[in-house]
Amino acid sequence: MESFGLTGTTKDFYDRRNYPSRLALWLMSVLFWATFLLTTFLWASDDKFFLLFSCVGGLVILLSLPRVFRGAYLAYRGAPALRINEQGFWAREWAYLGWISWRDVASVEVEGQKIRQLVVHLRDREFAQLTGHDQVAVMLARLAGFLFFTDAGPNTLRLISSSQLMSRWEQLTATLDPILVANGLSRLNKPVAL
Repeated sequence: MESFGLTGTTKDFYDRRNYPSRLALWLMSVLFWATFLLTTFLWASDDKFFLLFSCVGGLVILLSLPRVFRGAYLAYRGAPALRINEQGFWAREWAYLGWISWRDVASVEVEGQKIRQLVVHLRDREFAQLTGHDQVAVMLARLAGFLFFTDAGPNTLRLISSSQLMSRWEQLTATLDPILVANGLSRLNKPVAL
């Protein structure tokens, strides 16, 4: 793993996907779901909305696969799900962006009450550095979120949820809050039931 941008106060947060057996089970379930979406049963259906939903869902899965496989490989190699220090953060799920500086972050919020999720809103310049298939996947996910009233907004990355996190959520917020205050960013709480 590269040590670019790391300081003595870098804090790593690991997720529950770090174990090879869970990783294999998770990948098998993704492949099973993709296979289910592409069966002739769905294509033979007379319900046009279900057919459209299947096409959009299959496209999102296909566009997300490179990022999923890269994240699964990095998790297997022991890379943390989230790495935070005074300079910025690195998220394994969005590893294509590399080390993101706090000056490129517009705002940070926590969604949910029982299960919390860390959401980061980036400035346009940083979000434009995503690869093409990631940008299309994010746009399709936003479309699906808009249809089901769960859209998080433009230039938004969902980083990690409390159910994924191996450590306690309070440890993440205790590390994050002083860094956000030092960089002039506030952490907003959005009480949405997940």
